[in-house]
Amino acid sequence: MNTEWAKSTYSHASGDCVECRADDLTAQVRDTQHPDHGHLTFPHHEWAAFVAELGSL
Repeated sequence: MNTEWAKSTYSHASGDCVECRADDLTAQVRDTQHPDHGHLTFPHHEWAAFVAELGSL
C-alpha cells in the first residue's frame, strides 16, 4: 500500500480522530494519537458501505 495516511477535514484540534488510507482492495484505519499501536484493515466493499452509511446520517 503506497498511499499516505489522511485525516478528515472535519477533525477538530483536540486530536480525537482517526486516520485512514485505502487501495483497491482494503482500507486501513488507525488512531491519530497512537499510530504505533497498529491499525484495523477492512475489505474495500465493507469500508465503502460504512462510508455510504455515514453519508446518509
